Amino acid sequence: MSAACASSPVSPPPAPSAIIQTRVQTRTVCPAELGPDVPDQPKVPAGAKITANAAGQDWLKALLDWGAGLSATLKDAKTQCAKSQ
Repeated sequence: MSAACASSPVSPPPAPSAIIQTRVQTRTVCPAELGPDVPDQPKVPAGAKITANAAGQDWLKALLDWGAGLSATLKDAKTQCAKSQ
């Protein structure tokens, strides 16, 4: 160690000119899309008649299943979001 380093006084670090305070707040916010109620699936009216070939019937069933699944997912998301607030 050099003689200059060994004999130099140790000065404290300069005092801060301002104190900065940081606060973190976490808030759960539900998306606006979950606000309105999810409507029930429309009921088939009495006397309704749908005719289609097998491919059309398969497509219609897939479409109805897709809509029911989407509705269930949205309702579940809304319930979970409400519980977390």
